[in-house]
Amino acid sequence: MRFLYLVVDDLNADEAEMTRLAERGRALVGPDDIFDVTRIEIGPGYFYESVVGGALVVPGVLHAVNRHGAGYDAIILGCATDPGLDAARSITDCAVIGGGEASVVLTALLGRTFGVVTIAESAIPELRAQIRRVGAESRCVGVESIETPFADVDRKYEQARDAVAEQAISLRDRGADSIILSCMSFGFTAMAQDVSALIGIPVVDPVRAAVAAGHAQAITGARVSRKAVPRLENPGFLHDYLGRLTQLSLDSGLTGYAPSLPETETMPAQSRKDSHA
Repeated sequence: MRFLYLVVDDLNADEAEMTRLAERGRALVGPDDIFDVTRIEIGPGYFYESVVGGALVVPGVLHAVNRHGAGYDAIILGCATDPGLDAARSITDCAVIGGGEASVVLTALLGRTFGVVTIAESAIPELRAQIRRVGAESRCVGVESIETPFADVDRKYEQARDAVAEQAISLRDRGADSIILSCMSFGFTAMAQDVSALIGIPVVDPVRAAVAAGHAQAITGARVSRKAVPRLENPGFLHDYLGRLTQLSLDSGLTGYAPSLPETETMPAQSRKDSHA
């Protein structure tokens, strides 16, 4: 299969980071699969975990899906809140996969109940809405945050792992049969395997869940129902709008505009609710 992973949360990522994501992503797929990584071209430099951040990246997601959809079997959205998921599905016949949605669905095969660990408290309302949308609210025992910048999931791995394990143990003790790691950054580390070994129940990696969902669709030959997500019949206005938005970004330098990633040991108080998944 041909997978494309869309980076939506860090449009200023350097080539070393893009290479890291591509190499680790390729380790998650089969030997005959392709796992490419690209950034969206329209959006803020960083996707802040909030309803506003999610809204800002949707034009970039649509632009990328429109541009690349014909060349891939599945496109994975690079944020576990799945920004623009249904809108993206409405403009392509390529499978568009949300790692958050795929993870919630997968928990039904692992047990009766689940808990969610994310990186930012500000993401929790969106994640709860996602769980309701999938129809799994009654199975969710809770959604907790470790309040950690997404980059620290990798660069301060042991600290992040311990924080995740603490929240996962709490959710397990409240009745969760499995745990979802609701940040795509977790998927490019060994977090799911390590935390599962520590707490004794399954832990779902959203990137692997997305890859599995893509393979499931390919094996079954199933695609999104056009009754649930109608195909956009008159895409001309969308193409025109995205073209003008792209030119605006180029003319004004908006693409990739953002301050540098935080380098401090802990997140500043004013940005604790603005980390990204």
